[in-house]
Amino acid sequence: MDQDGRIELTLQLWGRDDPETFEEYLDALVALLPRNNGSLERRIADADLRAGIPDAVLVVSFPDSASVDGWLRDPLRADLEDLAKRAVTHSLITDSRHRRPLSAPGNENVVLLQPQGSDLFEPRRSPVHGTGVFALVELEQGRLIGRYSGSPTMVDGKHVLWIERDDGAWEGVDGDGDLRFLNHSRSPNVYFDGLDLYAIRDVSAGEELLFDYGEDPSDTP
Repeated sequence: MDQDGRIELTLQLWGRDDPETFEEYLDALVALLPRNNGSLERRIADADLRAGIPDAVLVVSFPDSASVDGWLRDPLRADLEDLAKRAVTHSLITDSRHRRPLSAPGNENVVLLQPQGSDLFEPRRSPVHGTGVFALVELEQGRLIGRYSGSPTMVDGKHVLWIERDDGAWEGVDGDGDLRFLNHSRSPNVYFDGLDLYAIRDVSAGEELLFDYGEDPSDTP
């Protein structure tokens, strides 16, 4: 939940080659939010046009789980099915109720998908295993470091990050960015909230970024 106790969801959408219809569909989805006491907190713009990265990410919030369910099951969404088929190839909803709020003030702010970019970290040879990810600057506790990018998948793989949806189901993202090289540790210094990577504690420049894959490194992270 965010600081006001509202439940945040992150909606990632991949569009077809029709920007106008895509924007029309986004506007229609957002227009349904007030019917269920929802609001658009911010839209995350695509700062990187590589394949696999969402064309739009909407962060929305609701006062309770009943409102979330009402929005997801709103009967008016049936009226958007034809528009959705023309506008979107696929979408992914992740539960972001524990997300640290971004510092951008106000409502409906547009921020970059990876606002800090590669100035914060880079891949290098790792003493832990193969290639790892290392901090280029000091990262304070709670710092948003970057966002895991890749293509949605339901097949496990070496660089697949698994995200739990609001309904309890899991969906994977097959990484294609530098964060796919993150190595495992039982004493991690970073963690994922959805696709966003944060610092658990202060991290020194030159330190390798490590996160806990799970009870067994081969398990779903």
